[in-house]
Amino acid sequence: MRLDVIPAIRDLGEWLESAEVATIALNGGWELTLRDRLLFLLQERYPPLVAVSEWPVDGARADLALLRDGQPQLLVELKHNYCGQLTEITGAALTVWDKKPSEDLLPSPRKQRSGLENDLAKWSARNTSCPIQFVHLVTQVEALDDVGTRTFKYSNIERPDRTVQNLERIATYFREIQVRVGNPPVLRQYPELTFRAETTEPYCATCRLNIFVVDKNGA
Repeated sequence: MRLDVIPAIRDLGEWLESAEVATIALNGGWELTLRDRLLFLLQERYPPLVAVSEWPVDGARADLALLRDGQPQLLVELKHNYCGQLTEITGAALTVWDKKPSEDLLPSPRKQRSGLENDLAKWSARNTSCPIQFVHLVTQVEALDDVGTRTFKYSNIERPDRTVQNLERIATYFREIQVRVGNPPVLRQYPELTFRAETTEPYCATCRLNIFVVDKNGA
């Protein structure tokens, strides 16, 4: 039986499109919130395996692990970014947005290595033969009213008119990583793992929650 975090994510579809998640996603990283939800669902989906969080692996800790007789059978790592962070639309970059094509604002190789690729390299070097799934959450703010713009911490980089065109390029980036590190050599379940959630008053915002899953087979 193949162990896979994706069915558990799908089970959370209704919750992932709730105002609760939209509010959390708009105010910071929500990977730990998702981790805690997935913990129970993985336990329910794969008995008699035991689902645990923060499992120690060769000097590090995996966000989630499925255990059989105390030994990990699957490790899951979660990471969150806003779309604007992955496209490096920082305060400085905003001043040159109209002077450069959007593709020039993708992360530099150094920035890529310091993010997801650094996590992949770190876990690939661990002394474990266990398969690993990297779940990368990319929040894309599609609409934001004036109140939200004034209160949203990342409104300077997460501009709805400036991030939507970059999402598919981010997906291409994940596909390239998958080809290098995993099997099968494709990014699985995108764009199927995309959810839209709207906040409620006092501000109104629409978030698109994009979930990318990269597989790394055990050594």
